[in-house]
Amino acid sequence: MNDGSEKRVSKNRVPVASGRILWYWLPDTLVFAAACSLFGLFWVFRISTDIQLHASYVIDLSRGAVPPPANFLYYLLVYMFGSIGGRSWGALGLASSLLLGAAVAAKFSVTRRILGGEKGVAPTPGRSSASAAGTTLLLSLALLLVFSLPMRPLFSKGYFYLGQIPPNIWHNSTTVFLMPFALLLFWVSYHQLLDPGNRKGMCMLLLLLALNLFIKPSFIFPFVAVYPLFMLKRTLRGGGPRLSFANMLPVALAGLLTLGMYVLIYTFSFGTTNAVHAGKSGVAIAPLFVWRHFSPDIALSFLLSTLFPMAYLLLYPEERKNLLLHYSWALYCIAVLIFALFAETGPRALHGNFFWQAPVCAYLLFFATCLRFGRRLLAEGPRNWKNAALALCLSAHVASGAAYLAWIFVCRTIF
Repeated sequence: MNDGSEKRVSKNRVPVASGRILWYWLPDTLVFAAACSLFGLFWVFRISTDIQLHASYVIDLSRGAVPPPANFLYYLLVYMFGSIGGRSWGALGLASSLLLGAAVAAKFSVTRRILGGEKGVAPTPGRSSASAAGTTLLLSLALLLVFSLPMRPLFSKGYFYLGQIPPNIWHNSTTVFLMPFALLLFWVSYHQLLDPGNRKGMCMLLLLLALNLFIKPSFIFPFVAVYPLFMLKRTLRGGGPRLSFANMLPVALAGLLTLGMYVLIYTFSFGTTNAVHAGKSGVAIAPLFVWRHFSPDIALSFLLSTLFPMAYLLLYPEERKNLLLHYSWALYCIAVLIFALFAETGPRALHGNFFWQAPVCAYLLFFATCLRFGRRLLAEGPRNWKNAALALCLSAHVASGAAYLAWIFVCRTIF
């Protein structure tokens, strides 16, 4: 009789476990479906974005009309999946939508698992694990939509997107595809700073650096500028020069490969999406040249782009010493500095291709701030006036993201 009851219990456990797995992955599945639909609608309504431009580039590549890209991974995947449908315009559109939808879902999934992990929004004695899971889910969903506050209501010549540094980008396919890998690189490197002797972490760093580089090298620039300084500071406290060198080696290799990639781009025109521009662009130090062109007030643009993270540090100044926030702010500031100082010359002078690391680092800054904010929400509750004010700031960024997406479809423009 005992054997029979044990069998009945074990049989009943299977659907319960399966049900929990389904509920656990349901948000990720819904995000994937919604993101695929969004990118598909860009295609259906013929809203001009870089997604179509990059698909056209894949067609030109297959015909040998343009040089191959130095950052080849996204284009290669679009080519491979688009080949199933004969590389027709519709097949490339479907392949692009599915790849980008998967990237957004992956970013959401990684964000949610980190926030819900041991170093994330952990349960406190006064709050249950259900409260922690709910807070994690809400913050992860908020991070899908957070956007810089618009300049347009304040200036007639202001833009919704141009001149701002939003933490989410939906119109540039390589940036969208890069985001989950940049987030993983950020998180793994942060853990490596906590434990510089972790050899597995060094191998993971090398792999993620390669993936970031071959998708879009933009994030590598602030990373190789900031991470070595933080690692040097950590290893000088204990570990010695040998440990410091071991941790610097993957970064040095990535830095050299990035420089080589930019030589290919600007000297040999690898990755030039328009054959007319081949060999006609270079790089120049031009402080605020691009930013000033698109923003009527650069200081205000910076404030509107970082209201929530700045408010968090102002209300909780003791958090400035937190390594995660310190690291994310350093990456963000260097990313913005690169955008502010450098510009292309020639026909791509106002294309803003030294901008793309800034929104990547903006997302990392919002993510790190949400992680710390989530812990405070769980420990102190939303009735604390500081937490209530921060929730209002975060909600403003989320509302701005939703409004921007609506703006794209109503006005048929990404600007």
